[in-house]
Amino acid sequence: TETYAASEDTTTTTITENEPKETIITPAVDNTAVDEIEIDAQIDYIDNNEQLPLPTGEVTITITFADETTTTIPATITNGEIQTTTIPTEGKTGTATINITYPGTEEYKPTETITTINILTKTTLSITADETTISEGLIVQGFLETINEDPINGQTITITATYDDDYVDEFTATTEEDGTYQTTVPAHKTGTVTIIATFDETETYAASEDTTTTTITEN
Repeated sequence: TETYAASEDTTTTTITENEPKETIITPAVDNTAVDEIEIDAQIDYIDNNEQLPLPTGEVTITITFADETTTTIPATITNGEIQTTTIPTEGKTGTATINITYPGTEEYKPTETITTINILTKTTLSITADETTISEGLIVQGFLETINEDPINGQTITITATYDDDYVDEFTATTEEDGTYQTTVPAHKTGTVTIIATFDETETYAASEDTTTTTITEN
């Protein structure tokens, strides 16, 4: 200008793509399974500290069983919900590790989650009770075994006896080395008795139960 001399300056900057958003998978899987593993999960992304459902996409679900065999299947994402997936256990037992992996995109970062569950061994429980007299008492017996007919030793069986006057008696028995159990308790009265044997789930075995009916007569 008529007053000021000319001048200039230079700088450099970089324009980048938007940083991909963090993603989070929240699985919903039972701690134990018997015949099949059912997998549900939610996947969200973080935007300005707000957790929002991921609109679409696909994850890979990989299950590694205790015998080191694996099953891998894809599952679609719809508004944050990962498609419900059911995988047969096919007689497998022990632990199973479930890995859900999202590969990410230019907009969303990859993520994964790992869950460990326990596949229980199916069981068969039986109970019988012959007709007895009131002086002999209520005599019950039965067995507990796996579906492969292997006896299960040292397990508690809960027995509930309901008489025809609605009186209920509850007692327990313990399985022997060959899987059998037997016990005798005083009879409440003569008449019909409905007896339910129950084996509760453990860390190894699935629950099972059986029912029978017997009659208590006079001496």
